[in-house]
Amino acid sequence: MFLQTEDIWNALKQKLETLSQNLSDDRRRLAACIHEAGHEIYLRDAGFKNILYCPPSAILVDGKPEITWASVQVNVHAERIPLDFLAKAKICAAGKACKEALRDVRENGHEMDYKALHDYIREQAGPDATEQEVERLTKHFWDEGEKAVSRDLTSPDFQREIWKTAFKIHREVYGFPHPEEPNPKKGD
Repeated sequence: MFLQTEDIWNALKQKLETLSQNLSDDRRRLAACIHEAGHEIYLRDAGFKNILYCPPSAILVDGKPEITWASVQVNVHAERIPLDFLAKAKICAAGKACKEALRDVRENGHEMDYKALHDYIREQAGPDATEQEVERLTKHFWDEGEKAVSRDLTSPDFQREIWKTAFKIHREVYGFPHPEEPNPKKGD
């Protein structure tokens, strides 16, 4: 057990070092904020009001160390807003779709979002659903969610809202305006 814990700790330290080295990369920070802005806009669209911004961190996901550049979180148990699979899929897939469309960044990093959709569908489908059925539904709704977000991204107004939200997240999470932010304002 000690070796496993030590291995996890060493892997987490390595992830933190990588995160620390990359925090000075303006492009990566902004891409992360665009990703989170996509989530936030669809969370708000679904009716969530109490959205929290979380700083970069190293966390364990299914026993494996992962890093997050930033994140938006809601207390789904407190707000108790029912979501159909497509609404949840748009929330989960929005980060990837927005980041790819607005920053042309195609890198991994959406696995936790896909897993969140999978876990939600698993929970809603009930104990009689097979893993194959849950995975088929997850893939289907992930794809439909990405398509819906991509359609929304054709709107210049929607793009402006993503950028505005991304710059706000950057100020909140990192403590200063992003160099690309036009006319940064406090509290916007």
